[in-house]
Amino acid sequence: ETWILLQVENDQPLSAEDEVRIRRLLGPEEVTETHATNIGIRNVHRRLRMIYGETSGLNIYNNAKGHTVSDIRLRELAKT
Repeated sequence: ETWILLQVENDQPLSAEDEVRIRRLLGPEEVTETHATNIGIRNVHRRLRMIYGETSGLNIYNNAKGHTVSDIRLRELAKT
């Protein structure tokens, strides 16, 4: 399989509250968040998975250096 990985690193860490909220937004359970940013994060993740497969999507986390990392992982679609 061929993958495309787009990764952005910010030198500021996510707060513990943000980490919990993001895990919830990117998880499989339904979330009733109404803030536009929260809806946007969840919608982008879901659309990437719908188009590129269940192993694709958005991920946001703190790395070992304490920086926030946002990445988008896409499985290359088969050429027809």
